[in-house]
Amino acid sequence: MIYNTVVHNSENVSIVVCVEKKGESVQIVVEDHGSGIRKEELERIFDRYYRGTHTGGLHKGSSLGMAIANDIVKAHDGKIQVISEVDIGTRIEILL
Repeated sequence: MIYNTVVHNSENVSIVVCVEKKGESVQIVVEDHGSGIRKEELERIFDRYYRGTHTGGLHKGSSLGMAIANDIVKAHDGKIQVISEVDIGTRIEILL
């Protein structure tokens, strides 16, 4: 997720990673104030092999990262959600 944030934004974007204990759970947040993700792409972000339109030519990933992250979180009975607005940024929240 951190790699995706780096790849899909300009080099000047700030990335904040926070890990916090919430009762018996742990919340992990990866947040940026970068380019954001369009609604129609956000709906498919956990699909295997889906590559959004902001993927530059230098990115050589497999388009499996978010799908695998989703599977891992679910395997641990957790929840993952992505909140994003174009030109405002993206926030990924994981609760385990």
